[in-house]
Amino acid sequence: MDEFEAELLRVPHITLSEYLSAVRTILDELYQEIDEIIENEGAKEARRVLLWRVNLITTIYKDREKGRFSTEEEIYQHAIDNGLLVD
Repeated sequence: MDEFEAELLRVPHITLSEYLSAVRTILDELYQEIDEIIENEGAKEARRVLLWRVNLITTIYKDREKGRFSTEEEIYQHAIDNGLLVD
């Protein structure tokens, strides 16, 4: 979770609280979901999911600023450009 919080601050420049508010969830729910992913699919998959969420929220913020919607290819490229893609 430390990396997730750091990436939220680095790329979209938002706090964990702002993220949780934007996606309308609470911290306990996020921890529970990530714990389930770790248990069922492993830590690498949990990391991939969290970093992809950082990518999506960043893309949403950028699209709102520009008054547009990114394509799937642009969203994927954004992840690559910002080091948010886990192989």
